[in-house]
Amino acid sequence: MKSKLIRSVFMFYILMIVISCGSSSSSNSSTVTPTTNTPTTTTSTKKTQLFLGTGEYETEQAWDAVLRFDDVSAVTASDIVTPSGTVPLKTVKGTTGPNLNFGHGMFLYESRDELFVASLFTTEGTPSEATKPDVEAGSVGILSNASTIDGSPTLTRHIFGSNTGFNKPHGLWVDTTKDILYVANTFASKISVFDTASTVDGNVAPDRTFQYNGIGFPVHLYSDVDNDRLFVVVMQSSALNIFTAAVLIYNNASTLSGEVVPNVRIFGTNTRLDEGNNQTTHNVMYDKNSKILFVGHHTNEVLMYDLSAVDLTPTTAVDLDLTPRVLKINDKSGDSDKYDWSCYGIFHLASTDTLYVSCGNTIGGTDIKSGPPNNGAAAHVIKVYKDISDTSKSGLVTPDQKIYWSNVSTYYPPQPLWVIEKE
Repeated sequence: MKSKLIRSVFMFYILMIVISCGSSSSSNSSTVTPTTNTPTTTTSTKKTQLFLGTGEYETEQAWDAVLRFDDVSAVTASDIVTPSGTVPLKTVKGTTGPNLNFGHGMFLYESRDELFVASLFTTEGTPSEATKPDVEAGSVGILSNASTIDGSPTLTRHIFGSNTGFNKPHGLWVDTTKDILYVANTFASKISVFDTASTVDGNVAPDRTFQYNGIGFPVHLYSDVDNDRLFVVVMQSSALNIFTAAVLIYNNASTLSGEVVPNVRIFGTNTRLDEGNNQTTHNVMYDKNSKILFVGHHTNEVLMYDLSAVDLTPTTAVDLDLTPRVLKINDKSGDSDKYDWSCYGIFHLASTDTLYVSCGNTIGGTDIKSGPPNNGAAAHVIKVYKDISDTSKSGLVTPDQKIYWSNVSTYYPPQPLWVIEKE
């Protein structure tokens, strides 16, 4: 009896040891064997909508248009993209007044789905006369339903007439936080300001203008709405005895009127701004995240100035001769083709740090400057550069995308750009 009890107790302890070891083994196994999780990949559903203006400084050709592309996010260099919408500007007018002409500047008022177009040669007279610097011409046309624009829509509003004081307005920008329209009134040598961008219409005078006796001809501008700051790029003016291109920076832009000295002027030999045709600066944008100032100046270059160490609110006006990082938009190593390309337009999409460049193929050859646009050439292209704030993006850089369009034989060269991301 006693031996049976001892054997039972012994067997019980053996069983408990086996169970304990098995539990320990299982526990260790789960510790050293990793759990494999299949990562969840989120595919972006955003589309990249692009608006492109085309045309040049000549009133007789029918090359002036706004082209709409509803999604260029997956376009490759082998694609020839058919625009989602084509608006020949010479067929566009308001309920009264003349048709538009060369749209040199564009702004998309996204919350209103309105496209503002700065038309250089709008006139009641002979279009060829309108090209002369001493002949007032030009207008700002506003088109509704921009996201679906096509054909020959009627202008929703048209700022045109002698009261506007327009003389070939090349560029414009809207401070959407204050609803202020700024117009680079180029050959009037001033900035024209309209305080109600969402309603201004007709033959009306600007609410105010401001100028600077050393301004030259303002070509484009950009409004940093968070800081009420305006960046203005100007070309030289022999008529005004101003022989240098420059970037002018104004603070408190929404309050300026009359003769105003800019807070900061960027010009000089190091800037390379005088390298362009007619010593002109063609486009400007500023990225407040990277503190990079982007300037296109009618050559094979895009100039990028690092303003991170620059005091943009100096107590007295300052002049800076800054050296830019240079992005070359031509194709060939050694720059043998550099006179065959001209940067006509730029757009920096801050949300993706991507730079879009209108690259016009020109008849330049070995000329010291790039020449007029190559008629209807398939080579006209929009080049796309991602992660552009990366300082290694310098010199001749292979673009991440090239965008060609199917009706380039009629609508060329590429000029102003506007790009947005949409769901």
